[in-house]
Formats: sequence, structure tokens, C-alpha cells
Amino acid sequence: MNTITTLLANDAQEHFPYDLSAWMDRQQLMGLALQAAAEAGSTHFGAGDFIMAGERYRPQVLLALLSYSYATGRFASSLIEQAIREDEKMRYLAANSRLDGALLRCFRRRHRPALKECLLNLIRRVWETRHHRMSAPLRANAAPPTVQGLVPWNGRFMRDLVCEVERRIDRAVQFDTMEMDE
Repeated sequence: MNTITTLLANDAQEHFPYDLSAWMDRQQLMGLALQAAAEAGSTHFGAGDFIMAGERYRPQVLLALLSYSYATGRFASSLIEQAIREDEKMRYLAANSRLDGALLRCFRRRHRPALKECLLNLIRRVWETRHHRMSAPLRANAAPPTVQGLVPWNGRFMRDLVCEVERRIDRAVQFDTMEMDE
């Protein structure tokens, strides 16, 4: 676990906190994760289920669970699995399903584009909510809120947002790989 802690300490983030619940309460973050998962799920899966070892799982459940976990700094699949057992909110996101680390890793591997879209929409909504709350009501001709001089959704900010999403998903892969190596 020391390696994981070192990775976290050395990871500089320009625009977003490691745990996005620093910007809003976890209940609101869960709601945004569910919304983002519903949208990404309908785009990528329609009414289909994710099937593994003969069991059916709703992809929207897995998208919401993984997106929320990655947004709150919980990356290792084993820690997500443990949180489902111990945390009422995580059980709610998991729809009281028995989800294990192997299933979470398999879903992430097979459906990375859907997970990426879901997490991107979640982080974008968190950013918008935070900055809408922080700014005074904007007049019609007022400039939009910015983060470190970046106008939201311009090319550079979107690249940074996509990089943040990729960083979080890559971090999950890295944590799972390190756990398997131990």
C-alpha cells in the first residue's frame, strides 16, 4: 500500500481535487453519477445487460458505481468491493447487487468508452455545479466563470477534462495491477 500512497502524493492536479466530494456533498455527487450513468448507459447499451459468468448486470449500475468511486478517489476494485459491503450509499449505488473486483475490472476493460463518457459527464457536472454556486448570478453580458483562466468548455479546458478522466481510469487500472502483483 505504500506505493499507492506515494502515487497519490506525487499526483499533481491542476483543476480538480482528488476527491470531488470536496466540492459538494456525497449525496449530491451520487445523484449526478446516477444521471451521468443513465445517459451514458442509454447511449452505449440501450436496454441490454452486461453478462458475466452467466449473471446479468445492469450496465448503468456499474457505470454509476465506478464513476462515483473514481470521482471520490476510490480506485482499487477490491476497495470498491469492500465499500459495497460496508457502506450503505455504495450498496445503494450497486443496487444491492453482489459485485466483486473481477466483475468491476472486466466491465471497465470491456466498456471503457462508456465509462469514460460517464465519468466525463459527471466531472463536468460537478465543475458546473460548483462554479455556478460560487459565482454571483451572471448578468447577460458577464463573462462565464473560469478556473485558472480557462473558459469552460474551450478546447484547452476540454482537453484537460478528458485528461483528468483518462488519469482516473488509468489510476484504477494501475491500482488493480499493483494489487495483483502483491
